[in-house]
Amino acid sequence: MTSAELEHPQSVDRRALFRAYMRRLDPKADPSIALRDGSYVPSPYATSSHIATRLEIDPASSHLIIGAVGSGKTTELLAIKERLAASTDIVPLFMDVPSVQNLTKLGEGVLVSLAWTQIWKHITENRSDLGKKHKKEAGFADAAAAGFYVQDLSEIEEDDDDRYIHVPGLITKPRKNHRLENVMNILATVLRDSSLRYIILFDGLDRTRRTDAIVATLLNDLSQLSDIGIGSVVVGPPELRGEVYHQFTERFATFHFHGATDFTTAAGLGFLESVLQKRTDEAILRGEDRRNISQWSGGIMRDLIALARNAGEIAYSLGADHIQKSM
Repeated sequence: MTSAELEHPQSVDRRALFRAYMRRLDPKADPSIALRDGSYVPSPYATSSHIATRLEIDPASSHLIIGAVGSGKTTELLAIKERLAASTDIVPLFMDVPSVQNLTKLGEGVLVSLAWTQIWKHITENRSDLGKKHKKEAGFADAAAAGFYVQDLSEIEEDDDDRYIHVPGLITKPRKNHRLENVMNILATVLRDSSLRYIILFDGLDRTRRTDAIVATLLNDLSQLSDIGIGSVVVGPPELRGEVYHQFTERFATFHFHGATDFTTAAGLGFLESVLQKRTDEAILRGEDRRNISQWSGGIMRDLIALARNAGEIAYSLGADHIQKSM
């Protein structure tokens, strides 16, 4: 501690208070933190509750959540995962698709392959007996999903490093049905020996604008997964809402548009205020100002957090101890 801080301990406390305030409103923070630290507030639309309830009694069903970036879809997906994890025979597996798949190369079999990699990883980490029994089949499924190397017979020099050529797999560049069928057959075989029901939570598909490619992929892959007992929840782009894709969205057990909260209603405004109350300190952001920020956010979760964070920064820079509307 510096001499100035020793002379003014109150400034240190104020700085620590504002640092904690800013940290809890970090827009880049992992959404799962809110669930772990108790600052998550259930959506007024009860999206996660509705989907989780349906999956508990219909674990092979498929569900779609669409909405703009920043509307809280990932948080709802994680809330579904947390709810289903309490079930004794359901294993929910969360997957951020863009982190493992180039979204410009979505196609038939990609989601099936990603589901396979997640389920097989869970089996090998938690069911060693099942993993050993199906190890050989798993090798074939892995090769079809991720690609494999074969020897190029035209190369006669055995010590030539270039004698192997790579055959792309479904995840890297989706191929024709015979490989997809290979993965599906092996996946079905493995699941027949398991007492668990798997549900894949596909996040991040809202980050692509190749809407037709998403539609084609989902129609093919999710129905195949459902046929062998695997449920799914998919986060998609807002473009899927509308008359053009009406027949597509009807293919899901439930379809949820997770958009802006209606801040003109008492319930909607109360929800937005409760989010800020959970994440902020009353000493910095008080009741009336929570309401003002909630209204100014337009009901968009991302904007709600950003406004509250910016207001805290301004208050601190002006030497104030708390946020005030007059600022």
